[in-house]
Amino acid sequence: MRADSAASQHLDDDELEEILSIKLKFLRRKASAFRVFVNMPDANIQTPVTCNEFAGLYFHEPRRVNGPDTEIQETTVRLGIGDIIKELGLSDQSNVLITLVPFGADRMYPIVIEKIRMELE
Repeated sequence: MRADSAASQHLDDDELEEILSIKLKFLRRKASAFRVFVNMPDANIQTPVTCNEFAGLYFHEPRRVNGPDTEIQETTVRLGIGDIIKELGLSDQSNVLITLVPFGADRMYPIVIEKIRMELE
């Protein structure tokens, strides 16, 4: 569900950005990465990042530290996707589909998505 689009209609396009905010948890000592696509439910590891639906990516490179392999780290990924929404002709839609595609050598380790939301900033 998108952020309150009614509020954005009362301001100039340059004043607000739609931000996709993804709160997640992952294993601190394992690499984790995913690509983000807008309105592309069939996106997969072969989907090129040059397509219009590509919004960005997240990559965690673990530090070489001592500790258990089960230690969890939390973070929030924030991507500006307002221009993509406009370019794809989705400005009048109240819902936008977001697809996350894991990639990299450690993609078999879980990434827990705690919350995904749209914000106006």
